[in-house]
Amino acid sequence: MALRHLFAVAVAVAALALDVAAASGGSAALGVNYGQVADNLPSPQAAAVLLRALNATKVKLYDADARVLSAFAGSGVDFTVGLPDNMVPRLASDPSAAAAWVRTNILPHLPATSITAVIVGNEVLTGSDATMLRSLLPAMQSLHAALAACNLTSRVAVTTAHSLAVLSSSFPPSSAAFRHDLLPYITPLLAFLAKTGSPFIVNAYPYFAYKADPGTVDLDYVLFEPSAAAVVDSATGLRYGNMLHAQLDRGRRARRDLRRQLRAGGGDPGVGDRVAVAGGRRRGRRHAAERGQVQREPDAAGGAGEGHAGGARGAAAGVRVRPVQRGPEARAGVGAALRPVQAGRHAGIRRQRQGADDQRLEG
Repeated sequence: MALRHLFAVAVAVAALALDVAAASGGSAALGVNYGQVADNLPSPQAAAVLLRALNATKVKLYDADARVLSAFAGSGVDFTVGLPDNMVPRLASDPSAAAAWVRTNILPHLPATSITAVIVGNEVLTGSDATMLRSLLPAMQSLHAALAACNLTSRVAVTTAHSLAVLSSSFPPSSAAFRHDLLPYITPLLAFLAKTGSPFIVNAYPYFAYKADPGTVDLDYVLFEPSAAAVVDSATGLRYGNMLHAQLDRGRRARRDLRRQLRAGGGDPGVGDRVAVAGGRRRGRRHAAERGQVQREPDAAGGAGEGHAGGARGAAAGVRVRPVQRGPEARAGVGAALRPVQAGRHAGIRRQRQGADDQRLEG
């Protein structure tokens, strides 16, 4: 029964991926969150067979379950594994604990199973444990050092996952900024991600916003329905056809704003601008990355507003956004970036460089 349910869910997800591929004129990668908080689950071997049949190429585990990683040996699937919250303080204070964790959870599975990233803790910065907040970055640094000792830093990234609650405002995206009380933690953390070439990960759950306030939030807007009324950011003129795009732009805007503040303070430490979305549940029949559109409203001077997902300038209205692999400078298979592509069978749009540290979107 559980296997049949998993199969039905996976088929629905595969149909969405095929829909994206057809609309974009190319192939689409399928990623899956592999949760195990349930009963009567199929075995990892059965899940591996199913996901291979669906051509799933990316899997996120919430732990580093050896049974699952072994079951996917030789599958070609790239795994992101999790290190639990309760281990964060230990790794922060004891480098040997990080080395032991790598020996136990990473080394036995390489290279047969591809592990491309470790997520250290989950939404730690929005928790209430002060010790955890202080321990997060040292734990990540300790784990990175343990991977470096095994010559694995070019293969396995170290990052953490954040709640959108790290931001101080919910809308519009143009007003997004990191919470002031978290700046002592988030600023050095972003510098670490930039230095190591690791993705910034945010858990985006549009449906949860509807569940928390169903009287205000339009369900169609959450489910990426084409009929949903677009929401306009009056500061930029951007029209958001679904909530996920607005949530992603909030994170991007906050990082960009923090970069500007750091420059004004005497220098840019190289805060990263890569983004990966973890746990963004796609509900409804239309995939947000292809069906939700962000359109430009002309400003008072007749120009176009700032482009969605990277600020591409000079693009036409009706820009679609889809997930793609990040550029060659990033680790293969770690996270994804968003780039705007014009509707139809057109190439991507390159954003104009505004400085040596600006991110270039691939064409």
